[in-house]
Amino acid sequence: MIKRVIACAQSNIKHQLVKDTASLAIGQFLRLVLQAIYFVTIARGLGSQQYGAFVAMAAMVAVVAPFASMGGLNILLKNVSKDRSLLGVYWGNGLFLILVSGLCLTGVVLICGPWFLGRGLTIALLLVCLSDLMLARIVDLASFAFAAVGRMGESAKLNVYVSLSRLAGIFFLVVTVKHPNVQEWTVAYVASSFACSLYSFVRVTSIDGVRVSFTRMKQEITEASYFAVSTSATTIYNDIDKTMLARLADFTSTGIYGAAYRLIDVSMAPVSAMTLAATPEFFRRGHHGPKVAEEYAWRLIRRSAVFGSAVFLCLFIGAPILPHLLGRSFQSSIEATRWLAIIPLLRCVHLFLAGALSATGYQGTRACVQVGVGIINVSLNIYFISRWSWRGAAWTSVMCDSLLLIGLWSALKWACRNAERTALASIPVSGG
Repeated sequence: MIKRVIACAQSNIKHQLVKDTASLAIGQFLRLVLQAIYFVTIARGLGSQQYGAFVAMAAMVAVVAPFASMGGLNILLKNVSKDRSLLGVYWGNGLFLILVSGLCLTGVVLICGPWFLGRGLTIALLLVCLSDLMLARIVDLASFAFAAVGRMGESAKLNVYVSLSRLAGIFFLVVTVKHPNVQEWTVAYVASSFACSLYSFVRVTSIDGVRVSFTRMKQEITEASYFAVSTSATTIYNDIDKTMLARLADFTSTGIYGAAYRLIDVSMAPVSAMTLAATPEFFRRGHHGPKVAEEYAWRLIRRSAVFGSAVFLCLFIGAPILPHLLGRSFQSSIEATRWLAIIPLLRCVHLFLAGALSATGYQGTRACVQVGVGIINVSLNIYFISRWSWRGAAWTSVMCDSLLLIGLWSALKWACRNAERTALASIPVSGG
């Protein structure tokens, strides 16, 4: 059924970016439907407090998750989109990095976990680490691999299968356990991740096998680290507030805020699809300099900003439906959703500005901007959350996404001017 839907949408589309975005967007849409069902199911089943505990664990792991692949996803996409014969090498390198770094980071999270979450959630936290630091990263690597070789339909299907497996897991749990708790949900969570990672491994390996090149890994470790730092900075200002809420406030506040933020993440699915579809073209245009990449970024921004504006209105107007779907304990999520509703519009701009910087060799500059915003985010959250709980987290999120937009725009303008100065300096001066 998924294949038929994607094929039907592609049949009359000629422009490659539109075609790829359509494939990914359809996959994202089907994923959203499945996510909505299991999100409502788990939120109603656990209530705001236990749901908050799960959100806090997942957010804590998400902060370090980018280092579980050490930038291998982006390096694969960058190089394989130019030369598809390298898929086996970068697939093998990525798997190796996920295994080694995932195990190391699991140890770090388990050591730090009790300070944020208490000791009662240690086993559940271990299972979330196994799922999100290793198994889910394999699925992400496979998605990037399919995108790099132009098989956007396969990448779209992976997005659907992830949500479908988690929906199956939560339904099995609901049927077999009368009143499931957060510990039992994490067991279903890791089982669904294992199923998807196994499928992903078999599908990508069947294309070009698995090879590991330590030479390439060593040569590209600096650039890969920039990608990892940049992605981690993004997760810091997206997710650290949920972990800090669990520490500075309580799990109930975390559940209220987490439910609202979940809507923000879900609403960004079509733009995320567009970003992934455009990334190979970004890297190809990046060879011609920052100005070319910037022009391409603004073309995409003009399209996505219309969608972001519509999302803002839908979230602001439709927020009161949340307690009816999730339960009375989520009443305060109405206000939280309205505070956060502007974030999708901001991201419709800064996601593509960031892509332009990465594509033109300014990944280090992008990482510096994102790390700086991440530090500001943590600092503001310490102050605001301790005084205004989840409202403080919401205010901080809006401020930091705005700062990120300004910072990336300024960095891209600087990169364009820097490239122009370099080009002028390289022009030989004729003698008099």
